[in-house]
Amino acid sequence: MMRGLDAADVVVPVTFEDIFTPATKTAMSTTTTTHEDDGVEGAQQQLDPEIQKALPLECNITNTQHLRSSPTATCYRIDVSTPDAEHHSYFLKLARGNTGWEALRGEHESTRLIYSLQRDLTPTPMTWGTLMSDRNTHFYLCTYHDFQPGLAPDPETFSRQLAELHVKSASLGERRFGFHVPTYNGDIRQRNSWERRWETFFAKGLQSAFDLHNERAGYVEELEAVEHDLFKIVVPRLLRPLESDGRRIMPGLIHGDLWHENTAVERGSGRTMIFDAASFWGHNEYELGYWLPEHNKFGVDYFEAYHELVPRSEPVEDYDDRIRLYALRFNLHAAALFPGDLKYRDMVIEEAQLLVEKYTP
Repeated sequence: MMRGLDAADVVVPVTFEDIFTPATKTAMSTTTTTHEDDGVEGAQQQLDPEIQKALPLECNITNTQHLRSSPTATCYRIDVSTPDAEHHSYFLKLARGNTGWEALRGEHESTRLIYSLQRDLTPTPMTWGTLMSDRNTHFYLCTYHDFQPGLAPDPETFSRQLAELHVKSASLGERRFGFHVPTYNGDIRQRNSWERRWETFFAKGLQSAFDLHNERAGYVEELEAVEHDLFKIVVPRLLRPLESDGRRIMPGLIHGDLWHENTAVERGSGRTMIFDAASFWGHNEYELGYWLPEHNKFGVDYFEAYHELVPRSEPVEDYDDRIRLYALRFNLHAAALFPGDLKYRDMVIEEAQLLVEKYTP
C-alpha cells in the first residue's frame, strides 16, 4: 500500500536559513546577497556544502529567490557568477523526512534518464542529496529555466518530442515494467516494483491507488460496488490483449505525471520542456491517460499529433477504454491528495462505473 506523510515528514516551510551557514563556520568562499524575504540577511552567508559541491568552482551567489512552497516541498532559484564572468541559474527543491528523501531521489533519477535520451526536453539534473547542516532536509538541484506563464506547448512540437522519448527508450531493450527507485506524485509513493507483464504492473499500481484513497478519504460505497469487477473483469479485458496472440509491449520510459502544469515553454528560445517527473518503464499510452481528465489542458489535438507519430496499440478498438482505465489511476491519486475536493472522486466513480457496465456480462 502506498503511504502518505509520516510523522517525520510533516512539512515545515524550508527557508534559506536552512541551507546557509554563517561564514565563520566554514572556510568556503562562496558568498551571497539575497532578497530580504528569502530568510537570509547580510552578504556573509555560506551555502550548505552539499549543494555548493555541484556549483561552479569559486562562484559567487548573486541572487536567491523563493519560487513556491507546497505541502511537500519548497523551491528556490539561485543565480551565480563565476570568475570568468559567466552567469548560471539553478533550481533548488527542498523537502524533509524519509518521504522527501525518496521523492527527490526519484525525481532526480527520473529526470536523469529523460535527459540522457532527450536533452532538450528537460532541465539538466545536477545532483540530489541531504544537507550537511540538517540531516532531515534533502535537496534536488537542476538548471533553472525562465518559462512563459500560461503558454501551452505547441501540440505538434510537444508530441514529437514525447514520441521520440517513448520510441527511443523502448528500443533500449528493457523487458520489465517498473523503476529502480520509488517515485512520487506529490506525497503519494507510486508502486514501481518490477513486473514482467504490463497487466500485472498496472493492476498492482491501481490497487495501491484504491487502497490509499480508502485510507485517506474513507470507503466510498459507489467505488466499493465496482472495485471487484474492475480488477477481475475490466483490467484483464482491456490490458491482456496487448500481450496476447503474439503481441507484446516494449516498455518505454514514462514521465509519469505529465499534465499541463508539468510542461512549459522557455522564454526566448520557445523550447518546450517537461519536469517534476515520476517515471517508470511502462506502456506508452499510459502517459496519455493524464490528458483525459477535464482539468488537463491537453485536448484532442495533442492526442492526434502524438498518434500521427506513434500508432495506437493493437487492438485499436480498445484504445479509448484503455485511456479511460489509465486515467483512473491519475484521478485516484488526485482524489487521495485532495480528499476534500470531491470532483476527483466523482470522476473516478463515473469512469469506473462506465467501464464496469460496458464489460460486465
